[in-house]
Amino acid sequence: MTIRSKIFIYIFSSSVLIIIIIFAVVFYWFSNFHLRKSIDYEKNMIRLVALESKELILTNDLIALKNLCQSTNKSNSHIAYIFVEKDHDVLAHTFTKGVPRGFLNLEEFPDLSDLDVISIENNEGDLFYHFRVKVGTPSFATLHLGFSVRSIKSELIPLQRAMILLGGFLLVIMPFCVAYFLSRIISRPINLLRYGSQRIGKGELDYRLNIKTGDELEQLADEFNLMSERLEVSYNTLEQKVADRTESLQKEIGERKKALDKLKHHEQMLEVSERDLKRFSRKLLSIREEEKKKLSNSLHDELGSITAALLLRLSIVEEEIKDNNVQGALTAADQTRNLFKESVEKLKKITKDLRPLNMDIIGLSNALRQHFSTIEEQVKIKIDFSENIDECKIDDETAIVLYRVNQEAVNNIVKHAGAKNVKIRLLFQSDTIQLSIRDDGKGFDLEGVLQKTDGFGLRGMREWIESAGGTCVIKSAPEKGTEISATIPKNEGE
Repeated sequence: MTIRSKIFIYIFSSSVLIIIIIFAVVFYWFSNFHLRKSIDYEKNMIRLVALESKELILTNDLIALKNLCQSTNKSNSHIAYIFVEKDHDVLAHTFTKGVPRGFLNLEEFPDLSDLDVISIENNEGDLFYHFRVKVGTPSFATLHLGFSVRSIKSELIPLQRAMILLGGFLLVIMPFCVAYFLSRIISRPINLLRYGSQRIGKGELDYRLNIKTGDELEQLADEFNLMSERLEVSYNTLEQKVADRTESLQKEIGERKKALDKLKHHEQMLEVSERDLKRFSRKLLSIREEEKKKLSNSLHDELGSITAALLLRLSIVEEEIKDNNVQGALTAADQTRNLFKESVEKLKKITKDLRPLNMDIIGLSNALRQHFSTIEEQVKIKIDFSENIDECKIDDETAIVLYRVNQEAVNNIVKHAGAKNVKIRLLFQSDTIQLSIRDDGKGFDLEGVLQKTDGFGLRGMREWIESAGGTCVIKSAPEKGTEISATIPKNEGE
């Protein structure tokens, strides 16, 4: 069953329940309202009858008094009986067998009141409102009137049937219409989010969501689009870097092949060149595969769990909507938005690891300061960094090498050295750039570590420095910290 069908069922059921409750309340209110109106009408009537019977009682015209009681009884179908009593003597009545004894022994009138109403139930279980009113001021007689509740309710039966028919019609049409349109409105952005996640999962990084709901779902879609955009930029950047490096290496391989063609008569030189070419090709493939593996691991480790959590949170939103828990659904949507924010931040970190984009804007020294500041905030370590470089005198490739060496060195110190203080100096001296990195960590056996590396870590830092035409010296010993010194010739940028 689709989420739209589930939302339709839940909203339809809730709407039916709400309409039933509203209809029951209106039905009950209307019945009581009609009963109250009838009681007020009877109160006014009995007061008029008491006023008319006053002179008849004073003149002892009992025949006219009886006629008045009978005519009043016949004129109103709700009146069950009328009688007049004075000093417990009945002067006139409408009963066929006389006034029941119980009506002559009612409790005393309330003080300061000329009209009283008592609820009476007969042997058949019929309910009557017994009105009694004092005749004259001061009173010398009492007029009694019985008001049948059953007759009032019988009048309401046709109207109640019409209300029931109308309510039954609304009970089917209104919930269906409300559930249909609300299920479309609620499920559409959720389905779009799910569809967008599937498209991104299939590698369509240029897909964007277009949700305009003005609530958390729109914010969620905007953050989803931002994550997709950054992921696309990161992927395209990586592809371009791989393509550029591949083209450069392929060109170099071609040049070496040409050189080998010219040196065919030198068999020994040819064999050496062939070995170098094979080793270079293997290194090229290793670097490309290692970079892809590193990016894959980063995407899997950083975004894989968050993607699973996002799917789980969307399922929670769905379950909360099933339970008609709007607040719970909003809370789960807010948590989903926080997960998207976290994924965006981690994507920024991956992008920054691939290439520090802000270095092109703020320069090498400021980019390093930002990186060191971030490290200091994350771990308990003090980084003392100073420099006197001129950004205009460093080309882009040398700046990237210096940034990568510093990044790798600090990461190694944080992960393995257990140091509390790091001192970094980046200085211009004559025609060279001097880099010095020292820590007070536990140190290590340099030869043993270098034998275990596969082109990254310490050996990778050396290769980076050498690729820029420089030299790198690493000194370390157990419990004596580590010092990395590098010298790179200045190649002034354009």
